[in-house]
Amino acid sequence: MSIVERALRRLQSSGQAPRPPGGAVLREPKPLRAPPAAAPLISAAPVAAATAAPAPRESLPATIESLRVAGVLPRPEHAEVLADQFRRIKWPILESVTTKRDADGNAANVVMVTSSVSGEGKTFSSLNLALSIAAEKDCSVLLVDADVAKRHITRAFGATDRAGLTDLLIDATHDPEELVLGTAVPGLSFLPAGKREELAPELFASQRTIWRSEERRVGKECR
Repeated sequence: MSIVERALRRLQSSGQAPRPPGGAVLREPKPLRAPPAAAPLISAAPVAAATAAPAPRESLPATIESLRVAGVLPRPEHAEVLADQFRRIKWPILESVTTKRDADGNAANVVMVTSSVSGEGKTFSSLNLALSIAAEKDCSVLLVDADVAKRHITRAFGATDRAGLTDLLIDATHDPEELVLGTAVPGLSFLPAGKREELAPELFASQRTIWRSEERRVGKECR
């Protein structure tokens, strides 16, 4: 159990959870219309600036409730408190995404959620932050499970048997867009960790990883 989750558990046990002003971001999703430890990555795509990305070919059946059962979302009675905290994190990130560019003019729209040791809340923070950004009217989010050693988010979404990040790094013929999966949350897509690979650290340090990153930046700036 992570530090964040332990703090949340203590809050739940005390019965003293404060309620912030305003509504909650985390809410039940509308029905889906159609279909280093390495750290989770979030790619936020402002809709107004984005090149239209193809719709995911397949969507995962995971719901807000199933993610709660998996322990990666707060209980409903504490959702407003956590939603307000993640708004405070989200807004500076969105400002950076929409205003900052690198030397080549590419949007700075990739966020890595990491920590110094295991158990500090990477999974909890990355998923809740992705959900908060996806709730924005002008953004879509691609959440990448790059924690290929533990793959907690991949398990929570029920995607342990799906191809993902490691498969892209092993086989350059894979099209990244074909491995991106839809979710029941509007605006949120997901790339699983992929199959287990003993040489995953070497893959992340390889030229193929750098080449793949550069290729996607050029081809799909806002994805």
